[in-house]
Amino acid sequence: MTTEPTLDDARAALDCASQVVNQAIATAKAMGPAAHDDQVFLYDLSHAAAGISMSEVALEFAAKGADEERLAMVFVGRVIAQLGASLWSSGERWGVSVDALAPAQTFATAASAGDYVATASGVRAPAHLAEDMEMVADTFRRFAEDRITPQAEHIHREDLDVPMDIIRG
Repeated sequence: MTTEPTLDDARAALDCASQVVNQAIATAKAMGPAAHDDQVFLYDLSHAAAGISMSEVALEFAAKGADEERLAMVFVGRVIAQLGASLWSSGERWGVSVDALAPAQTFATAASAGDYVATASGVRAPAHLAEDMEMVADTFRRFAEDRITPQAEHIHREDLDVPMDIIRG
């Protein structure tokens, strides 16, 4: 792989990551009810499975343009890097070799590197939502700007509960 990750690199890395997650799911199923005793493993596994699913959608989004591709690459890279961290810290739980994700590591490293991520930080790609969903997104955006943003820092810094006016909204 070149220094700059490509969509082909992302697809190959995601296929590898998907195989790792599928094997871990098979491991969890084989454990039967005993799997419920390892909540950390199940949480990490469900988080990884959701990340794989979202990454597949992100790669579809990537086909819509260069900005969309850049955002998708960063997202997929971060998902795989997080999977790697979980796997490398507790691979025996997953029922796969800690090297199982090695083919995806080069992509994940490149796509989640600080300089690469920085090139995506200012990207404002369109959401490509249907008109009705765009209206919903605008409504939430306005609510956040008008009601949440003015209070967010104070709530965070003072470790306060979220006020009822925000919750009701």
